[in-house]
Amino acid sequence: MKTRLRGLFFLVFSFASFMAARAQTYALSFNPANSSYVDCGNNSLLNASNIRTMECWVKLNSLATDQEILSRSISGVGIELLVYGGNLAFYCMNGTNFAFISYPGSNLTTGVWYHVAVSWDGSTPGSLRLYVNGVSVGTMSTGGSLSGGVGNPGTGTSFRIGQWSDAGATRYLNGTVDEARVWSVTRTAAQIKAGMYGTVSPATTGLIAYYKLNDGSGAAATNSTANPGLNGTLVNSPSWVASPVQWSPNALAFDGVNDKATALASSAYDLSTGTVEFWAMPTNWATGLGVNMCMLGVRGGTLGRYSFHLSSGAVGIYNGLLFTTLSYAFSLNQWYHFAFVCNGTSTTVYINGVAQPTTIGAFGTATGQPLVFGQALTATGFQEPFAGALDEVRIWNTQRTSGQILAGMNQTMLGNESGLVGLFSMDEALVAGTNTGMTTMVDGTIANNHATLANFSLSGTTSNWISHSAISLPVEFSAFTAQKANGAVLLNWQTAQEQNSKEFVIERSTDNLAYTAIGTVEAAGNSSQSLSYSFMDISPLAGKDYYRLKEADLDGKYLYSPIVAVNFDAGAEVRVSPNPANTSVTWWMNSAQASGGALSLTDLAGRVVLTRNVQWQKGANQFVIGVSGLPPGGYVLTLTDAASGMKLSRELQIVR
Repeated sequence: MKTRLRGLFFLVFSFASFMAARAQTYALSFNPANSSYVDCGNNSLLNASNIRTMECWVKLNSLATDQEILSRSISGVGIELLVYGGNLAFYCMNGTNFAFISYPGSNLTTGVWYHVAVSWDGSTPGSLRLYVNGVSVGTMSTGGSLSGGVGNPGTGTSFRIGQWSDAGATRYLNGTVDEARVWSVTRTAAQIKAGMYGTVSPATTGLIAYYKLNDGSGAAATNSTANPGLNGTLVNSPSWVASPVQWSPNALAFDGVNDKATALASSAYDLSTGTVEFWAMPTNWATGLGVNMCMLGVRGGTLGRYSFHLSSGAVGIYNGLLFTTLSYAFSLNQWYHFAFVCNGTSTTVYINGVAQPTTIGAFGTATGQPLVFGQALTATGFQEPFAGALDEVRIWNTQRTSGQILAGMNQTMLGNESGLVGLFSMDEALVAGTNTGMTTMVDGTIANNHATLANFSLSGTTSNWISHSAISLPVEFSAFTAQKANGAVLLNWQTAQEQNSKEFVIERSTDNLAYTAIGTVEAAGNSSQSLSYSFMDISPLAGKDYYRLKEADLDGKYLYSPIVAVNFDAGAEVRVSPNPANTSVTWWMNSAQASGGALSLTDLAGRVVLTRNVQWQKGANQFVIGVSGLPPGGYVLTLTDAASGMKLSRELQIVR
């Protein structure tokens, strides 16, 4: 379903999400018989000692052999994500000092797409994490101490996708990879989960390399970050294949025969009072016994807490003992929003936000039953298959009010709302495309109780992910660019559609952390046609200027555009060397005038770790800062002119 995103959530689900739903995406398929892999080079930015997080999507064809997924390692040295001994594993190594997490391969299914991620803090074995679909998994083992970090393989090695960095090794991947990312920062569980579906901006702080693998052809895997020299080279021709890995404004269509999705039992779903709400669209009516279709429910083979059923003339609830209904005339191929609010003794049914005059039975008392979508699980198996589509399924342990239901039915939730214990927004995969292997329906709450699809054809519109645009985005950005123009920066952007839009606030930053508003452009309000806008920054700051748009709605909500950047030195020539640095770094600058200010060094969390007052003259200048006492990683070195406030910033890597 299209989502109206709010607050900080826009920083994650932003422009990349909207565009992904409109374009075919690709991945790389690796065949061990061909010894194929991607060589990303030995640029020091990809040194094992710099890496804190790695992630990608992977679909394994086999778990029978040792296979590297992401690697900057040789035997006993470096960092790697791999299949080892039939298990999924994450290793950090420095000779006899090591730590690793192993996750049983028996928990994985070949031919299924999984998002896998690993992270650590660079020195503490206990910080190692291995995530599968955003869930921390596995068992950790350690030996020695990693207080000094991991070892870095020699200069003859490289960072690789689909193969070990160890030359001549045979750990070739038998599977497919998409959306590979390497970070110099330790990503949190929430950040990893939020970024699963191709929704991370290449300018995100700490993102060293981002291989979207959407090239689709050719012998290169393009790095999408601004860091140069990190493009990957395809070795022995891994194959470009279509990929279903992306965010899309979706619902899930059930064929009315045997399609179902199942989430594990959770005590959070065992409601006595609370609310279950969702969108549903019937596409065919059931015939035969009962003529009811089960949309979803918390029920097992012999016990049920609640399940919700639909026919052409009624909607009902089964609580394990009684089946009660209320009459309502439904039409095929029409979306309806349902909300079932139980007070412990009866249930009020809201249809399209309107409370129906007759209540029905209360929820039941059974516990420990699975959450099943699209069928009713009974003692004799699955029955009453649903022919239709579902979207935005939410389970609340609170009784939602009429106002809350109306306010929320045309918006998605963030997953952290008070009382929300289950959220299935169904925004995965390609719209009505080939989605083979995309069998996980993500739970958007911190419970991560994802559902697994079964029996879906995952192709076409009757047994697959389909589009559902009942919830509309206030503004859809179709383009945003920045370019130099006679000493200024010209910003141009286009919108594909607008609803209730008020204005675009133009924000600028020199470090991609702190943004300041520099202007406003009035928005159209409402439009279903492509519209173009522009803004001229006549006083760009020296160095690298970052820009973003904050679209504000008339009702106070807002969203952010993607981030674009322009290098604008404004008469000052600057270089920082060496970069990467080990013991000290020199700031070289050719200035157009004499002045003074401060030279400061900040880490990627925005903390100032060093500062020095400096004076400079017209012409050539150089300043030296010692960095030997700082931990390795990414930093930003910034010179601030005290008189004008002008800032010059350069990115810096510190290595050990």
